[in-house]
Amino acid sequence: MQEQVQKDAKTPWIWYTGLALTVLSVLILTTIYPIGYWFPVSVTEKAMVIANVEAGCVVDSSFGYPITVSPCSARSGDVIEFSYNVPAIYQSGYFQKVQEKVALVTP
Repeated sequence: MQEQVQKDAKTPWIWYTGLALTVLSVLILTTIYPIGYWFPVSVTEKAMVIANVEAGCVVDSSFGYPITVSPCSARSGDVIEFSYNVPAIYQSGYFQKVQEKVALVTP
């Protein structure tokens, strides 16, 4: 009689662990890392007051967006120093690079 030897197939846990670590690394690099660009960064600058409103003074920031500074007692035309928070992606220059590429594509 012939004796049959049956081997138990063990799961290759090393391969599964390596695959799980690779997938986790890809997820971290594509989802969590870019979120760091959205954390606020404090910016302090000087700008001229455009208008006075009930909420304070409206000034034009270096990013091109009007910002309301309150409390503010300055008049229109005065230069004031103020601080505000912006997402870090604005300071990284990412949007400027995108606009440059858009300008190249636009006919």
